[in-house]
Amino acid sequence: MNSQDEDSQMTDGPALPSQPPTQTGSQSEFWQSLIGEDTSLGHQQHTPGLARTNTTSLYFSEDTHAADHVDYMARYKSVIHDPSSQSSQDTGVPHTPFTSLSRGASSLSSQPIFPEMPSIPFPSSSSSSSTTTITPPPPIYMPVPSPMHVQTPPTPPYTPSPSPSPAPSPVPSPLVAVKEEPVSNSLVVRSVNLTLVAREQLPQPLAIPEDPITTNATPMLESIRKFLNDTNAGLEREKANQTSIIASGCPQDRVQRLERVYQTMMSHIEQAMSNTDKLFRDHYITPSEMEDGKDIRDSLYLALTKADLLNKELSLSSNPATAHQDVAALVVSSQPPPQIVFKGKYIQDSFIVDLVTATKFNCDIISDVVGKMAKTEGSNKKAAADEPQALESNEVPLNEDGRAHFGTVKVNLSTRMTIACLKFNIQVRDKRSGATTILESNSSHGMICITNESQWSDAAGKLVLGEAFEDKDTTPWPRFANALHWHLLLHTSQVPKAEVLYRPLYGWELNYIHTRYFGGAASVRKNQAEAFWQWFGPVLMGLRFKRNILPLWQMGGIYGIITKEECTTALEPYPEGTFLIRFSESVAGAFAIAYATDDPNERVKHFLVKPDDLAANKTLPDFLKDKNQFRTVLQLAPPSRETRPVDKDLMMSNLYSKRKTVQPPAAGGYLFL
Repeated sequence: MNSQDEDSQMTDGPALPSQPPTQTGSQSEFWQSLIGEDTSLGHQQHTPGLARTNTTSLYFSEDTHAADHVDYMARYKSVIHDPSSQSSQDTGVPHTPFTSLSRGASSLSSQPIFPEMPSIPFPSSSSSSSTTTITPPPPIYMPVPSPMHVQTPPTPPYTPSPSPSPAPSPVPSPLVAVKEEPVSNSLVVRSVNLTLVAREQLPQPLAIPEDPITTNATPMLESIRKFLNDTNAGLEREKANQTSIIASGCPQDRVQRLERVYQTMMSHIEQAMSNTDKLFRDHYITPSEMEDGKDIRDSLYLALTKADLLNKELSLSSNPATAHQDVAALVVSSQPPPQIVFKGKYIQDSFIVDLVTATKFNCDIISDVVGKMAKTEGSNKKAAADEPQALESNEVPLNEDGRAHFGTVKVNLSTRMTIACLKFNIQVRDKRSGATTILESNSSHGMICITNESQWSDAAGKLVLGEAFEDKDTTPWPRFANALHWHLLLHTSQVPKAEVLYRPLYGWELNYIHTRYFGGAASVRKNQAEAFWQWFGPVLMGLRFKRNILPLWQMGGIYGIITKEECTTALEPYPEGTFLIRFSESVAGAFAIAYATDDPNERVKHFLVKPDDLAANKTLPDFLKDKNQFRTVLQLAPPSRETRPVDKDLMMSNLYSKRKTVQPPAAGGYLFL
C-alpha cells in the first residue's frame, strides 16, 4: 500500500486528563448495547418530561447525504434479533469488551469539565514513566445496535448558596421602539422604569452559586422556572386588580402601591434573566439544560414585557389627559436557534409572535403580522430588508388569542456572510381617533443565509463566535464550550432535548480543545477562537455534508479527537491490520488513519487520507473497503473512551456504496437490453 506517513506533517497534541469527568446517573442502555455486557459506561442526563419527539435536524434544509444517518442505526435491529444472523454464540468468536487507553501523567486539571460525563476510571499508572499493559482481546463480530432509551436518574435536592444575591445589572429595554406616526398619540409603547423596591412577598429569583463547575444545573433552572410561574400568576392577579383600580377612578394610594409592585417585579425578572445568562457564561451545562435555559429566558422576557405594559398603562390611566391611551407590544415568544439557511430554502422550525396588551386595547388590527429581514446591531452592511421579495410565507394573521404562528419562512437572498435577524410588525388603528400605528417586535436570533456549501464553515464560525463573544474580545471558557457544544449538536442532526444523544461532545474532547487551542486558560480571546475554528470548522463541515461520515462517527467508527501518542498506546497491543480513524491535526477537515504494522521499529504508523482519495462517488468507507491492509477497526465507546476491535466490513457494510454490476454478454457476443 502506498501510504503517506503523516508523522512529519502533524504536530503533537497535549496529553489528555487521566480520568474523564464525573457525573451521576447512567445512559448505560445505549452503550451497554455496544459492549454486550452489564457494564456502565456513562450517561447523558436529561430533565423528565422535556424530551422532544421530533428529531428532524434544524439545519437539513436541502437533500444532503448527511441525513442518511437518521435510520442507519435501525438497520442493525434485524441483524441483532434475527436468529439466523451471525453472532458470537453461533460463530464461536468470544465476546470482547471495550479496552481503555493506558494513561500517564496529565497536565490538565483533575476537576470535572462537563457534567454529563461518566465516572469510569482508566487504567492508572504510578508515575508518568510507567504504563499499563493492555492484553489485546480478539476481534468481535457483532453489529452495532440502535440506541435505547435511558431511564432518567432522580434529581438530588438542591441547596442554594448562602451568599447574598448580586445586585441586578442594568438591562436595556428588550423591545425596539415603535415607529409611531406623528398624527397618532393614542398608542404608547413600553418603557422600562427600574425603581428598586423591596417587597418580600413577591417571588424572589434564585442567585446562581459562584462555583465555576456545575455538576447539575437542572435544580437551578427549575428554581428559575418556578419563579417565572409564580411571577406570571402574580401578574394575572395584579392585572385583575388594576382593572378594578382603573374602574374606580385610580385612587392614588392604590396606584402607588401597585406601581411599586410592578417595579419590584421587573427588577426581580431582570435579576432572573441575569442569573440565566450567568449560568450559560460561567458554568458547564448539559444540552438539555441549554435548551431549557434558552426557553426560560424567552419566557422571562415575555413576562418583563407584560409587567412593563401594565405599569405604563397604570401611569397613563392616573392622568386624565392620557387616560384614553392604550399600550401594546409585539413579542417573539418562541423561535429557532441561530442557524444557517441556504438561499431559496426554508428556515427550519417555527416562530411564534404574540400581541401583548395591558387591561384594555381599543384598537383594530388592520394587517397581518409581517416578518422582515433586518441586519443585526453593529453591522455596517446593507440591510437585507431593503431587498424586494426577501422572504416568502412571512405574512400570518393573528388568531383569536393574539398569536401568529410562522411555520415555514422561505429566504430568497443571501445576507452576504453577515448575521441577520427577523423582525415582525403589525398595523393597528385607534378606534377613537382613527390614527394608525406600527408595532415592531424584538429581534429574533441571528441567522446567516448563504448561496453555496463552500460558505458554510465560515458562516457557522460567525454564529458560534457571535453567540459566545457578542461584542466582546474575551469570553469565559465555559460560555465558549457551551456555544460550541450546542452548535455541534444542531449541525449533526441531534436534538438537545432528546432522551439519547448519539454523540455529544464529552469532557475529554473539551479538555483536549481547551488545552491545545486555548492553553487551559479561564478566558478565551476572540483571535484564539478564530484560529481554532480554522481547524474545527472544516471538521464539523465534513460531519455535516460528507456522505456516510456522520453515521460512522456517531457509532464510534471514527475516534475523532485523539493525539498520535495515544494512537500508539491504543494500537500497540493489537496485531497488524488494526486501525483507528482520527481527525487530522495538521490538515483541517481531513482524516488520518493510525494503523498497527509488523515493523518492530515503528509499530504504529499514520496514513493521511488525501482529498483525491475521496472522490465525489467514493466515501471514506469505500476507501477503507478497498484497502486490505486495514482489516479491524477500533470502535470507540465515547462516554468512557474505551475501545474494542470490530471487523471493518461488519461495521461498515451498510455504508459501502452499492456498485452496479454489468451482466456478461449473451451467447454470440450480443448484449440483450
